[in-house]
Amino acid sequence: STSSKVLDQKARYFRAHGMTSLTLDRFKGRAISYDVAQPGLNYRIDEIRSAIGLVQLDKLAEGNQQRKAIVERYVDLLKDQKGLQTPFVDFPDCDPSYHIFIVLLSESVDRVEVINSMKEDGVQTSIHYPSFRAFSAYKDRAFGPTPVADLVSERVLTLPLYPTMTFEQVDLVVDSLKKALG
Repeated sequence: STSSKVLDQKARYFRAHGMTSLTLDRFKGRAISYDVAQPGLNYRIDEIRSAIGLVQLDKLAEGNQQRKAIVERYVDLLKDQKGLQTPFVDFPDCDPSYHIFIVLLSESVDRVEVINSMKEDGVQTSIHYPSFRAFSAYKDRAFGPTPVADLVSERVLTLPLYPTMTFEQVDLVVDSLKKALG
């Protein structure tokens, strides 16, 4: 605890990767993205959460299979959709965890308009991952050009994906996305 607002904010950034909005803020619709204001770490686990994590590991394989089925449905429903691509769908040499599902919007599509349209439909989206070059903490650092990464980070959109998601919910997300793309 501190009486210094500046020190308090720095500590909050440091404990959460230097991020200005947390995952919960994006999940609750209070933010659609985040900035990294300073370099930070992840200091958010304790013994209780570690114990819960060990139990959750027993559910991992089944959860991955459920997410795989949801991803396959997304891919099938979006395969002919104009205005986007579904990258990372073929994995011949590995068994992915399907942690997130992204689409890559066409350069002509206004991502913020799509996000806002889907939000009006009750569909929360996110952006994984903004380019680190755009974060305040890294703007003044000398990095070489990363044009492909920068272009992808400007066009990527993360759609909802979780193990208990139903096909009906996937259909609602896809319908909302298609509507947003016009």
